[in-house]
Amino acid sequence: TSQIQFYDDNTEIAVLENSSENLKIESKVQDKDIIFSGNDGGAGIEAMRLDMSEGGKLGIKTTSPGEAVHVRGSAPTVKVQEDSSNHYVEIEGGGSTSFVNYYQELRFRSGSNETIRIDSSGRVGIGDSSPGSPLDIKSSEAANTANFNSTSGATNITFESNGSLIGQMEFSGAGPSQIVTRTSASLALGSNNVQTLFINDSDNVGIGETSPDGKLHIKQSTDNGNAIVVDSGTDGGRIDVLTVQEAGNERWNLSFEGN
Repeated sequence: TSQIQFYDDNTEIAVLENSSENLKIESKVQDKDIIFSGNDGGAGIEAMRLDMSEGGKLGIKTTSPGEAVHVRGSAPTVKVQEDSSNHYVEIEGGGSTSFVNYYQELRFRSGSNETIRIDSSGRVGIGDSSPGSPLDIKSSEAANTANFNSTSGATNITFESNGSLIGQMEFSGAGPSQIVTRTSASLALGSNNVQTLFINDSDNVGIGETSPDGKLHIKQSTDNGNAIVVDSGTDGGRIDVLTVQEAGNERWNLSFEGN
């Protein structure tokens, strides 16, 4: 085996060795590092260091690597790129903000299973490899596709348009919970993409009526249909259909009893 040995006085400090046709560089002094340095624009620089006191941690532009690979500098960047293509991923640190830059798509995997994908338009898919909106979530979970948990009071989800708050969903264990608009616009509920119930800024409720004129405004658009159905649930039972009160005192009551 061919070797080149380096000594300081009578102390061996390093060896360059041909080890089975591999170049082996070995530091012989306990816990002393291997340093790669050079000249950058006339100034001497340390480019890379293998810290032997830390089990071989690699430091690039740092004399004290704290991790297996530690890169330091002004906006330091680590880039991994595929041969003969533009496909790459970069990890960049800069001031108080860090970045992950990528080409086309960025994917996260657990083992061989893809869990998150960010496409070239910035759309995020969780469990969805082809997100069609800014956030797509796909799950085989039968109970919860997503969970929102506040550790301090009610759980709120707010909605904005161009930076302005327009809606809010708030659920509270103590109640009341609410689904509200945060503007003067009406709130509509419906099914099958058809708006059915409307609540306007005057607290009027319309069923089949987009502009209710009273506290309850019902519009029946089908001939011979039932606008209101009241069922006691038992034969011969009494049904209180309508009660009119004034300051909490009953003034008028419409009820039916018997068959």
